[in-house]
Amino acid sequence: MKVRILMETRQTVDGETELIRHEARAVMRLGEEDAVLTYLLDGIHHEMLIDFRTPSVSVTRNWQEGQSLFYESGRKHTVRYETPAGSMDLSFETKSILLERGNFTGGDARLSLSYRISQYGEAICDCELSIAISPLE
Repeated sequence: MKVRILMETRQTVDGETELIRHEARAVMRLGEEDAVLTYLLDGIHHEMLIDFRTPSVSVTRNWQEGQSLFYESGRKHTVRYETPAGSMDLSFETKSILLERGNFTGGDARLSLSYRISQYGEAICDCELSIAISPLE
């Protein structure tokens, strides 16, 4: 099924808050216990796996498992994150995840994540990510 993804990240660094918006068209494959969304964002292939049981979300960039971001309440993981300026180790600590399952079969759902990004043990920023999935008309 073809869907639209709207991602809004509210990122707070040193008391300053920035809102970042991304929109993409995606193909969603729906299973009984999960959904997989495949999409291009800024020319980079992404695959998002939403696990309804946990709930958890993982995002793999350019088919590289070593660059997968994983979000599950109370879980922290470190990933080698690639940027245009080079790669760096970043730690992601998920504070909470809320999956409003909505009507996934109709291509309509919403996710909310709250997490902290750290580098070398120092907090860099606190983030809130909202992901809205809607049918592509």
